[in-house]
Amino acid sequence: TEWVGYDLNGDDCVPKESCRKAQTTFYKATMCPGDDESVLDAEIDEIVEQFFDRHDVDGDGEVTWEEWMHSKAATILSQDGKLRQVLSADEKHALTCLFRSTDRNGDGKIARTEALSYYQIRLEHMIMHG
Repeated sequence: TEWVGYDLNGDDCVPKESCRKAQTTFYKATMCPGDDESVLDAEIDEIVEQFFDRHDVDGDGEVTWEEWMHSKAATILSQDGKLRQVLSADEKHALTCLFRSTDRNGDGKIARTEALSYYQIRLEHMIMHG
């Protein structure tokens, strides 16, 4: 499975270096002769960052099986158009409120600056309230 390719030592936890090794192995296997490996390194850096942005829920620099499974399940349900079907009315309301409060300019999209602002406020709250 996909997870096994990332969890190189089988401990149900993927640090960034393991993710980088897995991505490098995959992309080198698919490279054409003569492809520039320095471009590949930059692309892999971006892919690894995106992987951690998406899956490292607690921000500790490692993706656990649990974090990966939850984000993967949400992605699959969303792609199938079924995510709304599995959420309770309270969950839908809470997520709608969270989305709207994060989408500061109300354009229906969360820009990087809006996400950064949300996480900064969340971090400050965590520091103050433990």
